[in-house]
Amino acid sequence: MSLLIRKIKEHSFFAEILLTTSLLIIVSGVISHAFYFKAASDEIIQVYSDNLQNSSDLLEAQMVQRLRLIESSAYVIGTDRTVSTSLIRYITGKDNIQSYIEFNSEISDYLSQFYISQQDMIDSAAYVVDDTIFYNYQNILKDDIDVPAFISSIEADGFSAILPEQENPFFRSASMVIPVVFKYAYSGTDTYLILFLGSSKIATLLQDFYDAYFEGIAICRDDGSVLLNSTPFAMDPLEASEGQFAAINGKDYLIMKTSSWVDGWTVYLAKDSSETLGELRSMHNMQTLLLIFIIMLSNFLIYIIYRSFMKPLNRLVSLMVKNSRSLEYTKVSYTKENEIGTLGKYYNLMIEKIEDLIMMLRDKIEQLEDEKAFNEWAKNEKRKAEIKALQAQINPHFLYNALNSIVWTATENDDEEAASFTLRLADYYRTNLSDGREYITINEELKHAENYLWIQTRRYDRISYEIHCDDGLASTLIPKIIVQPLIENSIYHGIKPKNAEGRITIRAELRDSVIHISVADNGLGIEPSLLETIQGKLHEGIIDSSSGYGIYNVNSRVKLSYGSDYGLMIYSKEGEGTKAEITIPYSEVEE
Repeated sequence: MSLLIRKIKEHSFFAEILLTTSLLIIVSGVISHAFYFKAASDEIIQVYSDNLQNSSDLLEAQMVQRLRLIESSAYVIGTDRTVSTSLIRYITGKDNIQSYIEFNSEISDYLSQFYISQQDMIDSAAYVVDDTIFYNYQNILKDDIDVPAFISSIEADGFSAILPEQENPFFRSASMVIPVVFKYAYSGTDTYLILFLGSSKIATLLQDFYDAYFEGIAICRDDGSVLLNSTPFAMDPLEASEGQFAAINGKDYLIMKTSSWVDGWTVYLAKDSSETLGELRSMHNMQTLLLIFIIMLSNFLIYIIYRSFMKPLNRLVSLMVKNSRSLEYTKVSYTKENEIGTLGKYYNLMIEKIEDLIMMLRDKIEQLEDEKAFNEWAKNEKRKAEIKALQAQINPHFLYNALNSIVWTATENDDEEAASFTLRLADYYRTNLSDGREYITINEELKHAENYLWIQTRRYDRISYEIHCDDGLASTLIPKIIVQPLIENSIYHGIKPKNAEGRITIRAELRDSVIHISVADNGLGIEPSLLETIQGKLHEGIIDSSSGYGIYNVNSRVKLSYGSDYGLMIYSKEGEGTKAEITIPYSEVEE
């Protein structure tokens, strides 16, 4: 036992097997128990539900039979010649007091018979002819009876109709009633027999019926009010979970729900299930004890198997540790053809090949270093300059100087150089016009910038330049001629005043779905206070024609095209150079 506890504390392989096996047994046992208990509970609920359905069907059949008896008695009134004769006399001579007394006497006898024979259901009864009400005087009439409104609420076209539960519309009764209306037609006049079934009386009938099968009943209306509650629950029955067990006063009750033949009523029933659930719990406890026994037996068997397996394995591990510390490669001696023997065999093979593997590993490292260097070179060479561009205004002064340069070149050089110069200039202005398009590709824009730089390098031979473009951006549309004004700004405000070798670098890059087009020079740079002023105006989208109109024009056009989140930013360090960077949202080009 002490060895077992020590292995567990050391988090050994044995402890892992032991804990894993125990956990699997426990989880499977708990799940099986839960499924068994759930299945048994569902079976109990199903049995009670079937009983409840049978009881409800039987109760409904009894209530239908009672209503049919009432309907048969009501039908007698319509066929009774004495009643019909006196009613016709009353209808044809309403001013005749004798006719009124005669019909009132006849109908009152029938109403009294209804009340006496069905007093466990009927709260009151009345007979209506036009707006006149006849009754048997067991109740007192209200003072404000609206007979037409009540008659209009009868929707059925047949002989009888059952109306929804309501306050008694005719009599001064505090109880709610369910009107049952029978309609007759005499001499073209509709007359009505109304039997008011008492809600509390119907509820008592339901309680008497269900009390033979259940331990409590609650009747609730759709509006949430409780008509009757004899269940052991102190809570509102509407809050009870239907089809669930609940423990009340040491007993287990099953809450069930069924509908009623009365519209708007729901019946909740409580069934004592303590004995059945007690048996289930006892069985569950027995299964738990059995599970504990299985776990203990399994752990003992695992320990026996573990010892027979680990003894030779520990010898192999000790030899491996010794070899690793002494850098000696002693082979394993184990003759049995089992898993440990196979492990020792391949360990010996590993020792034989270890030096070869070391040499191969060194060669592989060198190869990977060469591949890494090649990939870095390929990545740096993967930029392209095929990007489309936008518009800038024609500078008459630049055109004049360029034409002079053409004349000078044609004079001093062969015609081939003059032709090349002229072609570059023509291509430059062709991009300016671009057939009236407002947007051109980055490839066209960079070509336009290259033409401008080529021409400027012929005027200022101390200027050099380079252009880089990310793959995939060449066909992307941008506002035209937004790069050339930045180049012009670099030449005339950065490189030319420096009076030294000038270098201009143009890049078009894609970072985080944003296109960055930059023009960087190694010119004089910008004094910090002036740089802060320029950056503020660019941020606010202000156009300052007094200083560098071109850059403000570019910034304004980009912001108008793509919104205030994009535009032009200037970065500069005095004496080292300036970088102008345009940001534009990236959108994929449709093929």
